Amino acid sequence: MLQQAVQTGKADGWHLAFLTDRILMNQGKKQIYGTQKIISDNPAKSYIVPLEYPEKVDQLRKESGLPPLAEELEEEGMQWNLQEYLKNLPTIEKMYRERNQQK
Repeated sequence: MLQQAVQTGKADGWHLAFLTDRILMNQGKKQIYGTQKIISDNPAKSYIVPLEYPEKVDQLRKESGLPPLAEELEEEGMQWNLQEYLKNLPTIEKMYRERNQQK
């Protein structure tokens, strides 16, 4: 229903992006738009929920009416750097799996 509302102009694309990412996160899957983050008191344990298409995330965000990922993460005191993300992805995925196993 929300997808149809976006297509007809009755809802904003960012609503669908947030809902899509939240559903994927709750299913333990990778997100599309980078709207979901895990924030911890320990900055080393804060991370963006793994992305399905990290190389295209800003393009996908723009199409949904969202600002670039770097801007959004900066508000949370986090940074976005694709190369660093890819380098740290195994650790991020491990933390994400462990979080989902605890549910």
